Amino acid sequence: RRVQLMRKEMSLKKLSRIDVYAKVPQNYAEVISEFNDMIKKVTNAKVIRLNSTIPENAYKKEWELLDGIFEIGVLKV
Repeated sequence: RRVQLMRKEMSLKKLSRIDVYAKVPQNYAEVISEFNDMIKKVTNAKVIRLNSTIPENAYKKEWELLDGIFEIGVLKV
């Protein structure tokens, strides 16, 4: 849901491809990895990189969700 909101804020078209970078607590990284293919399909993401450096030119947002801080970066490719 958060990635879709970011796509909208970036004024991306439905067919625009993106790379997603997410810094998340480790216990959530495992769950996200399980749903990686579904998330890529729904968000039209080429790749999802968990807990790696978010590029400087990516659109970034940070959310406090559940019991952790989630930082997401979206980069149009």
